[in-house]
Amino acid sequence: SLHSILSSVERLEKVTQNYLQFARLGSGVLAEVSLSEILTRVISTYAPDAEAYRVEIEVHAPEAGTVAADRDLLEGALG
Repeated sequence: SLHSILSSVERLEKVTQNYLQFARLGSGVLAEVSLSEILTRVISTYAPDAEAYRVEIEVHAPEAGTVAADRDLLEGALG
């Protein structure tokens, strides 16, 4: 439907803007960040929309590890 298309376009625009912001801000506050934690937080953002469409999202990354990154920028880039 048109609503679904517009929603997808808005989501893609947000993702693109997040990537651009992430690329521009190369010098953030770096810390050890759990990838599993970040993925879980990003997915929880989309959970209400997914549930509305009866889509189940699961994270299967118990040992995804950590990276040195700016937590907020990484989360923004993924979400």
